[in-house]
Amino acid sequence: MKAKTLTLTLLSAMFAIAALLATVSCSKPDAVDGEWRDIDGDGWRYNRILRFNAAGDTLPMNVLVLTVRHTSAYPFANLWLEMKYEAADTVHADTLNVVLADRFGHWRGSGSGLTYQYSDTIIPRRAPRPGSPILLRHIMRLDTVPELQQVGISYL
Repeated sequence: MKAKTLTLTLLSAMFAIAALLATVSCSKPDAVDGEWRDIDGDGWRYNRILRFNAAGDTLPMNVLVLTVRHTSAYPFANLWLEMKYEAADTVHADTLNVVLADRFGHWRGSGSGLTYQYSDTIIPRRAPRPGSPILLRHIMRLDTVPELQQVGISYL
């Protein structure tokens, strides 16, 4: 009888450890020092530049996470952005194509109903200088992009 109880206890402990390891190994890395910028209700105007403060020394791998929140009425499949940042002694500009929907029109990311959120990692061509700002503006072919709610940047 003791052997049977010991076996059940060992099996329960092994199952608990396996469940814990599965949970930890499947979790996403935590982003740190994230910031959000609200977009005006009438849309993101071309001349409005979103300014994000680059974290001090939390850019060990120079990986940024860009997150876009939009409504289900957003009229495009993507969002073209220009990202400017200082690296060493020069200012660099990267062009980003944020694909928000697949070719069938299904939104990527999470959400349902009226609001969707999509996040993607960005690896800049050069390492942003810690403490320098990161500037974002849309470069779509219209002056004001409608149905965007927020844009955020965080650092891995």
